[in-house]
Amino acid sequence: MGERLSIYSTEPDKIRRVLQPAHEELTARGILLAVEVEGRGKAQNLTYVFSPVNQLPDQGCISEFRGRSG
Repeated sequence: MGERLSIYSTEPDKIRRVLQPAHEELTARGILLAVEVEGRGKAQNLTYVFSPVNQLPDQGCISEFRGRSG
């Protein structure tokens, strides 16, 4: 999972900790509803549950987030 995101750790707990601030920001902005963790160890998968398109924040907010993440 980490190598796909340029996170150079093979430990799932560390990868989740690195992603946690982004998860919290996306949730606070109303874009992300939940992050579901399935499995254990290196077989772990994260499933993202996003808000329905008609309930997303305004386009300016989404553009601002994309600009910071690139």
